[in-house]
Amino acid sequence: MKSTWLWLPCVLTIALYGSPAAAQDVTVSFRGTLTSVDNSPFADLAVGTPFTGSYTFSLSTPDSNSMEQVGDYFHTTAPYGVTVTIGTHTFRSDPSNVNFLLELVNDYYSLDNYVFHSYTNADTDGVPVEIISWQLDDPTATLLASATLTDSAPDITRWQQLVGFDIRGGAAWSPFFLRGTMSEVRLGTGPFFIAGPPGAQGPAGPAGPAGAMGPTGPAGPIGPQGPQGPAGSVGPEGARGPAGPAGSPGLQGPQGPAGPVGPMGPQGEGLFSGSLLMLDSGSSRPEGYVYVGTFDLMPSDDARGRGVLMRVDLYRKN
Repeated sequence: MKSTWLWLPCVLTIALYGSPAAAQDVTVSFRGTLTSVDNSPFADLAVGTPFTGSYTFSLSTPDSNSMEQVGDYFHTTAPYGVTVTIGTHTFRSDPSNVNFLLELVNDYYSLDNYVFHSYTNADTDGVPVEIISWQLDDPTATLLASATLTDSAPDITRWQQLVGFDIRGGAAWSPFFLRGTMSEVRLGTGPFFIAGPPGAQGPAGPAGPAGAMGPTGPAGPIGPQGPQGPAGSVGPEGARGPAGPAGSPGLQGPQGPAGPVGPMGPQGEGLFSGSLLMLDSGSSRPEGYVYVGTFDLMPSDDARGRGVLMRVDLYRKN
C-alpha cells in the first residue's frame, strides 16, 4: 500500500449494487459500535457506544499510484471526505482543507484491501483530530476484481475487520484513540435507526365486561410441596462459661544451622524510567508504561519494490 498511515491486515468485501452510475459522486453510509476507548477527552464515550456516519468520493478522481495492483484516489476538495457521529460528538474531514484517500488493493501479496484515510480533520469540541480511518482485508484475494473505483459499497459480511474503524487525535503529550467495528454499510444516505432502551411499562387498560360464568370444573390434583420457608430469628446468646486452665509451654529446641544461599534470580527487564517500548498496534498496554502514540514503520523495500509496513504502539516507562 502506498498510503503513509500503516494498517495491519483487515478484511472487507465489495458488493456491487448495479452498473456504474452516471453521477460521479458516490456516498456510502455506515453504522457500528466502539470496541476500544483510550484516554478519551469525551467523557460520554465508552466501549459499546454506537456511531453512524458516511463518506463521499468521486469516480472521476484519477489513480495516483503507478502500481497495477494498488489504486490511490486522493480527494482534496469538499464535499469529499468522511463524517461520523458518536454520541453528541461529530468527527469530520476539514471541508476547507480536504485530504481524503480512498485506496483499493487487488491481489497484492495475496491480499485484497479496502481503505480510507482522512488526514486533515476539523477539531471536535475543541479537540484536535489527527486521522479518521477504516481498513478491511480479504486474505483470499478474491473480493476485488481490480484496483479501479466503482459505484458500490463494501459488503462487510464477506470481509474481515481486524483493525476496523479508527479515530486518533488530541495533544501530542496526551493522545486519544477510539476504535470500532462496522455493523452495517450501505450505498447512499439516510438515517440509521438505532434501538434505544425499553421505555417504562404503561398503565393497565380497563377490564373487559364479565362473561357468563361456566360450571365449576373438577378439583385438580394436589400440587408439589412448596419451597422451605425462611429461617427463624437467632435466639439470645447464652452465658459464657469459665476460662479453662492455661496449657504448659513447650520446650524450644536449639536453633538449626543457616541454609545455603539460593541461586541468583533472572535479570529484570533492565529498562529505566523514560525508556521507550514498541509493541504491535492494538496490544494490551504494559503495566508501568504510558501510551505515547502509534507510528508506522517502513522497512527497506524488498526485491518486489514494496516494503512490508508495520504499525506499532509506542509506550514510555514511568
